[in-house]
Amino acid sequence: MVPGDNEIPAASLQTLVEAIGKADIIICYFMNPWVRPMSRRIVSRIFVSILNVSFGLKLKYYNGHNVIKTELLRSIPIETDGHAYAASIMVRLLRRGVSCHQMALLNGEREYGSSKAFSLKNIWSVGKTMYSFFIAVRFKGAHSAENTDPAPPA
Repeated sequence: MVPGDNEIPAASLQTLVEAIGKADIIICYFMNPWVRPMSRRIVSRIFVSILNVSFGLKLKYYNGHNVIKTELLRSIPIETDGHAYAASIMVRLLRRGVSCHQMALLNGEREYGSSKAFSLKNIWSVGKTMYSFFIAVRFKGAHSAENTDPAPPA
């Protein structure tokens, strides 16, 4: 998934494409988070921390520019179209035990418009999504038929 707001420079896209094949999932985080407003960085850090603690993972970021093998993506339920969709996908797949490669990318500065991440509709959607996949993954084992808890990725 690559957002259409032109925040990712072409060189970062090239780096991402070159990483394809290193793991089942390529998970990106930004090496220059200061290009985003402080409020967004704080909320993102809280979001990442809650997910890491809740699911025993060690990701640096969930909602970055990620690459996922098609068959893996098709193997899990995607129950939201809100901002938490990537987190739901990553948690379900990583708890299943798929391999991942985390990598840093440069993020560009937003040239126009503003983020929709803090709208009331989005905050509600993220909360609902986090709750529902927490219940599904932690209590119902919906992430995998085997219901395994692998060691968290480094």
